[in-house]
Amino acid sequence: MQNQLKKAKNESREHFIWRVYKYYRDTPHFTREMAGEVCGNELGESYSESTYRKVAQGFFNIWDEVKQEYISDEGLLTQLDELEKEHDKLYKEKVKYSDKIREYRQLLRDDARIDNLKEVMLEVSKKAPTHKYVGVTPIVEKEGIQRTGILLASDWHIGKEVDNIVNQCNYGVIVDRINDVIARTVEECRRFNVTTLYVVNLGDLIEGNLRITARVASEEDVIEQIMLASNLVAYMLEMLVKHGLTVKYGSVLDNHSRANQSWRDHIEKESYAKLIDWYVESHLSDDVEFIKNFIDDNIGYFQLNDKTFVYVHGHLKAHNLSNILSNLTSVIGIKPDYVFLGHWHKVDTSETGFSKIYTNGSLFGVDDYAFESGFYSKPSQSMFIFDESDTDIRIDLNL
Repeated sequence: MQNQLKKAKNESREHFIWRVYKYYRDTPHFTREMAGEVCGNELGESYSESTYRKVAQGFFNIWDEVKQEYISDEGLLTQLDELEKEHDKLYKEKVKYSDKIREYRQLLRDDARIDNLKEVMLEVSKKAPTHKYVGVTPIVEKEGIQRTGILLASDWHIGKEVDNIVNQCNYGVIVDRINDVIARTVEECRRFNVTTLYVVNLGDLIEGNLRITARVASEEDVIEQIMLASNLVAYMLEMLVKHGLTVKYGSVLDNHSRANQSWRDHIEKESYAKLIDWYVESHLSDDVEFIKNFIDDNIGYFQLNDKTFVYVHGHLKAHNLSNILSNLTSVIGIKPDYVFLGHWHKVDTSETGFSKIYTNGSLFGVDDYAFESGFYSKPSQSMFIFDESDTDIRIDLNL
């Protein structure tokens, strides 16, 4: 505690309270609660903060009322006013300086935190599983109609485990299901003569730290999840490339990957999901075309066969199923022909006018919350086949 907040030996109770609250008025980030606590501790009392504040406020009010009556010298009054104005200027500068110091300290904390996370990523990357690229038979382009495929990937929730009567899932099961997705995607591409495949990452590939309270422990846990997810995404894309497909990859942000657990304090751009794309692109930049989000990190966009495709995770209010089409139209300036969403853990299709809205299933499947609430759906991911004649086929890969 600062020396000026110690009660002097012969100082009266009233003068000390006035002095503490004068310090509160003049000092940024010294709160009323702190002032009340200082008064109680130094005076050996247990009154509420408001008791001391009312005493001090009485002194301030009386001074403002009587100072002109007892100080008759106009020059002295003017000098006093100037001193008060100068005091206000000094106070503002003190606030600015304190804010700058606080921001600098925050930057130092962030740098230290980032360094720690990088070290964790480095260690986890050494333990990341290696996948065997076996059974690869390149797809041979056939004569006839050339088609394009779109594979939706979302809601893997790596880091979560569940074991109930409806679903058993952990990281090992997720790997098996992704291998199944790869095999069946290649099979459908052969069947429909697909040579170009868009892989659209709709988010929530990790469970994140939404329900973890220890900040450092949760971040390290999230980094491990990110590395496992990154490794799996890279493996899936590389397998598809090895099968002879031209692969284009796009992604959007989600809610489970957010850096801040609290949705109230979270800034959308601060997302661990960006690390997945950074890792994947650094490993596959020569083999895969990466689609950049030029509208917003939460909105993906591309055109195919003169049709507009837009994809989002689905966690934002503006992307609620009831109003998503109108909101996206107002943002991008044109009405999408197709909209893809994840987040809802269910397979769904709806049409509004000439626009179609497709909701992807969850690869993870039913968790304990969904089970207890009676929400059941099979683990799945969705695939779509398009050709230039405006024909689209939806294939739900139930796992």
